[in-house]
Amino acid sequence: MIGGMVGRSVAAAGLAVASLAASASPAYAHCDTMDGPVVAAARQALDTRQVGHALVWVRPGDEPEIQRAFAQALQVRALGAAARELADRHFFETVVRIHRLGEGESYTGLQPAGTDLGPAIPAADRALAAGSPLEVERFLMHVVRDGVRERFARALAARAFAPGDVAAGQAYVAAYVPYVHYVEGVHAAAAGNAHGHEPRSEEEATHGAAPASGLSRENVMSPVKRPVSGTALRFSLQEEIGVVREQLAAGGERTARTLVKDGPLRATLIGLNAGGTLKPHQAEGPITVHVLEGSIEFEADGQRWTLAAGSLFALDGGVTHSVTAPQGGVFLLTLAVARPGTPDAAHSH
Repeated sequence: MIGGMVGRSVAAAGLAVASLAASASPAYAHCDTMDGPVVAAARQALDTRQVGHALVWVRPGDEPEIQRAFAQALQVRALGAAARELADRHFFETVVRIHRLGEGESYTGLQPAGTDLGPAIPAADRALAAGSPLEVERFLMHVVRDGVRERFARALAARAFAPGDVAAGQAYVAAYVPYVHYVEGVHAAAAGNAHGHEPRSEEEATHGAAPASGLSRENVMSPVKRPVSGTALRFSLQEEIGVVREQLAAGGERTARTLVKDGPLRATLIGLNAGGTLKPHQAEGPITVHVLEGSIEFEADGQRWTLAAGSLFALDGGVTHSVTAPQGGVFLLTLAVARPGTPDAAHSH
């Protein structure tokens, strides 16, 4: 039965490689980088004076804002080289911000050209350029195969425990749950049930993963295989923390796991290995940080706080902050995203 589950999941992944790449990759696309496709389109719009290049990246209802920003940028560009640079940057930021909001994500600033995207996105782009999916299919099949085999081996090794040996049984459960979650996650992505553009970090998942300066492509972002929106959602934090622990143990200094993404509300479980960091960034709305395990160092507005397990910290939107975890820690991050057109949204921008 277990072997059948593995086989079907790997086969499903091969049939839906594009969906799996989008949901399982920690990079969740490079639309906020200076050499990414959104900025490239915005630059082309300015250079050709044809706003349509940029409009394709936003929703129809957001086109007027892009058109206004485009007209302003053209006017400011005419004032000289320095003004042109500022106008271009502002237009790039506007297009990327509106594009990300259209995806249900917040904006945390343009990332530099040459940002490490990890292996998945370059493979996906090269496949499109080549006109063939073979490279990205091979890449994903290797990743899924290795992931299944590693978790399967751990669960199988712990499965034959003696009845009454509670400790051994608990060890089996600790290996079984991550294994089954992984298989379910791969299947959800391959079947098209996962979000097509998952955040690469706490900023993008909540106040703009991310994003995305806070988390690098070293992160692990688990596929979303369960509802993250709805009238009522219930989670076992202990179970979710177990998944985060397993992801951290697999390597990398941090991981992010989306729990809720519904309207303006975001809730993301963040795990940092010892020495893990989230670089300085801002949120587009107020956030709370609830430390569940270990401890973190939270720095904001020139002040630094040590937050141990059980601490709850609140911060206003628009305040630059960073996080470090010298000894490692897990925390629940929540965000109320400012909606476009509201007073809060205007303040955050």
